[in-house]
Amino acid sequence: MQQTLFCWRVTLGGLFYLFNSLVVGIPVHQHIASTLPVRNSLSPATAMTSQSQPQSSPPVAKKVEHVMEMFGDVRVDNYYWLRDDSRSNPEVISYLRQENGYTDAMMSGSKQFESELFTEMRGAN
Repeated sequence: MQQTLFCWRVTLGGLFYLFNSLVVGIPVHQHIASTLPVRNSLSPATAMTSQSQPQSSPPVAKKVEHVMEMFGDVRVDNYYWLRDDSRSNPEVISYLRQENGYTDAMMSGSKQFESELFTEMRGAN
């Protein structure tokens, strides 16, 4: 019963923030950051400020025009080449490894916070 009430509270709270974002013009992340409790010296704000200056630029996916036509509608997908259902295209795998490496580098300053947050979500102390 408590989990159900918690889920409803979270859902309604999210809708409230989304409504304020759309109507009032206050970005959702500002609402969420202002309502987060600061439990230790490490908060989301301090975790992100350490990474404010990117050390490298993110990888940029090349654009390859792929035209698809269905039911008389034509759609161009410049990133269709990234679709690799068999997960065997070395070019796609290489690009995804570059993206993962960049993400790991940019998020390295928040590893402790991620760990604490994950532990808190699981309910383990």
